[in-house]
Amino acid sequence: MATVQNFQPYDCSSYANFKAWASAIGAALSSLGFAAVDTSPSTTMNTSKWGTATTVPGLNFPAGILMPRVVGLAARGNWSGGTLYSSGLNGSGAINYTLGDFTVSADMAVDTADGVGNLCYLCWLQTQYKIVQVTQCIALTPTISGGGQGVSAVSGNVTTYTMSNNKGLAKDMAITFAGFNNAANNGTFIICTVPSGTTLTVFTNGHVVETATGAATASVSVNTTVYRIQATTTGSVIGGPTAAMNVAFAQWIGHSYVFAGCTNAGNNVTKTLIAAGVDSNTTNADIILAVTNSTGVSETPGAGATATENTAPHLDIYSSTALENHWIPYYYEVWQTNDGNSPVYFRFVYASTSTSIPVINYSLGTGVTASNFPNGNTPTWNSATTPIEIRFGNTGSARGGTGFECDFAGNGNTNGDCWFNILLWRDATDVSAPLYLGFDRARTSTGGQVDTYCTVLTATQNTAGVTKQQSIFKPQAGSVGPLNSNPASTGAWVSLCCIILTTLLYGGMIPALPVFPLVGNVGNPILCAVVFALNDVTPGQMASVVMYNVTHTYICVKNGMNNVLSNNGNNAMGMRFE
Repeated sequence: MATVQNFQPYDCSSYANFKAWASAIGAALSSLGFAAVDTSPSTTMNTSKWGTATTVPGLNFPAGILMPRVVGLAARGNWSGGTLYSSGLNGSGAINYTLGDFTVSADMAVDTADGVGNLCYLCWLQTQYKIVQVTQCIALTPTISGGGQGVSAVSGNVTTYTMSNNKGLAKDMAITFAGFNNAANNGTFIICTVPSGTTLTVFTNGHVVETATGAATASVSVNTTVYRIQATTTGSVIGGPTAAMNVAFAQWIGHSYVFAGCTNAGNNVTKTLIAAGVDSNTTNADIILAVTNSTGVSETPGAGATATENTAPHLDIYSSTALENHWIPYYYEVWQTNDGNSPVYFRFVYASTSTSIPVINYSLGTGVTASNFPNGNTPTWNSATTPIEIRFGNTGSARGGTGFECDFAGNGNTNGDCWFNILLWRDATDVSAPLYLGFDRARTSTGGQVDTYCTVLTATQNTAGVTKQQSIFKPQAGSVGPLNSNPASTGAWVSLCCIILTTLLYGGMIPALPVFPLVGNVGNPILCAVVFALNDVTPGQMASVVMYNVTHTYICVKNGMNNVLSNNGNNAMGMRFE
């Protein structure tokens, strides 16, 4: 048995704070004798990665958007440009650009060019699109003569230029403006509607209303090719971005794309985007991309024509200012029992909210896929059609660099007593902490262990739906026992009773209520956790408890953990700490 105690920040406002608490979990599991499963330099946040990374996953997400929970992952090795990578959102039938839980397996890849240790990135938006139209521009020089002409209106995703003449201009052409005093009005933009009279509308990219001077010019180059594309899965349209996303699509300017499968070979090129926009007037809100290409030919290509992102993940990261980008930095670890019995695998994904609050996505199983994602028998924390991960965090407030007590205990490599306890931020009483994760194998009538099943416990401060207990059988012995969860007003851990009294003291002795597995019958109590009456213990107290005729030491947790049996607030938990 071993114990680890340290003090970690409840905060992700800096990479140093994020790294401190997140890396502490794997470090503790290692010292407790658990085996690292996924420690390849190409896929996980091992020791060397923690030292070189700089990004806090999730910190730059839009408000309210969290690291997605996933149903499965496919490790695709080192990232390769011009490759179709699949998103976990594709199963929803539409792309709405508000990152949510994944409903199908997604790809992840390693960016060997990121300069910070070849980190892993998760694909949240597929990287390949269907080309539905190619337009090769013609040489034109429309005029702006001043006298009230110039940028006359900016509304939503559309900017209106007033011109002297629009002769020859057409929708989907890329037009270049120069000579305006406001730099945002200069550049190359996609014409988004059919020009009318002396007005011309383009997709907005930071424009401001401005009357042109004599220096203002406009031109269309014969060497510009414009591709109209739609989001696809195996060739079928599944929806596109909304008009509101157009401004964000400016983030694609400067990205490299591979265009392939067109009938005319001159359209099959790898080029850097010079303009981008979204046509909100089409059923699928087509994306419009422009490149410099002297060999382009206007055409309506066949179904096999595609446009594929060719920009490395670290330059193509989803954020509140780049909602249309394709990748998320993805920091995770996978550990397993190491006691020689039927293995159990534990996966931790580390992230932040946009307000610097720590987030952990946690999952486990009796096996793992080739990508080391838990499978076999897994908890039924969510419904059968949703991710197997459970998410902790997302309430309270970040606390800066202040360190709070974190306690770890267990045996990863001891046959007959394999268990762990993780308790984060025990004394952070005014946030969504502490967070508790527990694991214990099945106990015999004398307190020994067998690997027929294991029991997992979770708990956090008064947060509905994340205080849970479930027993998981090894594959040869069964599936999973019933889930006991705390969605609102019921208990979550199974013990002798739901405590009504706030004290059970008698004769100076502190009664500890065992926690029982539910496995078709009431199993022998586990040892990793017990329950006390609320007023029988004090926070942080080390209580001696006799279980199976052996005295064990438990650290008492009251702050926020008074609802593990019921929501009447009359109980406290004890975590084995020896």
